[in-house]
Amino acid sequence: HANENDLFRNVRNLTDENALFMTPPDLVVFRLFTRRAVVASWNEVPFTPNETLEWYQRMSDIVGLEKITTWREVKNAYQNQAAANLIRLRQKYRVNFAVFRKEAPFNQEIRETFGPPVFENEEFYLFSLDPQPTNNE
Repeated sequence: HANENDLFRNVRNLTDENALFMTPPDLVVFRLFTRRAVVASWNEVPFTPNETLEWYQRMSDIVGLEKITTWREVKNAYQNQAAANLIRLRQKYRVNFAVFRKEAPFNQEIRETFGPPVFENEEFYLFSLDPQPTNNE
């Protein structure tokens, strides 16, 4: 868990407490240890029907799938999603950061679109999804 603890510490130190994150669906303790909000968490299913529908929509959104059928599909889809989906989520939910595991598959298009990670260790990447200033700004 050293890599997770390293990630959590750096998230607390490098990001605003009001920042919104996308995290791998199986990184269920992220909110607890970083004190940061996430778009959706696999283990935090609401109790009311309307809230459950909202949770399902958010989970579908963060993995880029219209229909969720299996856990393996969710995990793989999150890890290998297109940068265009992250841009859409940035607009829809105002997501500031995305965490990815450094395991295959990882869509290198994300690095090409958003630049280098603001933090990385042996297990995780942390990317800023906020628009990067250009030389003209």
